[in-house]
Amino acid sequence: MPTVEVNADVDAKEAQQALSDRLGTGYKVTATSDSSLKVSRNVFLRAGVEVRNNGGTTSFHITPFGFALLLFVNSTVTVPKIRKALEQAFSQRTLCPAPMMAVGKKIEATYQ
Repeated sequence: MPTVEVNADVDAKEAQQALSDRLGTGYKVTATSDSSLKVSRNVFLRAGVEVRNNGGTTSFHITPFGFALLLFVNSTVTVPKIRKALEQAFSQRTLCPAPMMAVGKKIEATYQ
């Protein structure tokens, strides 16, 4: 399950607005609870986002919906779009998940 972490307290309403703005009118972003969102383009392309506040940081856990072929499609199409939208919306606060070079040493970072 891909995770995006940011260095700020972000609530589900703020995340919902950010995703709606970044994904555009082709996607519907709805709150399913105080800490969960559903992102859908149609009945087939859907994913869930769980918003977890961890005392100064926020984690967004993105889960593809569907089974078999739909799960594969949502994992490779829908989830990366949501991840990218969240990273762009909170770019100033996103904890970098990509490997980096620092003083000649490679720093490993992975998605959870």
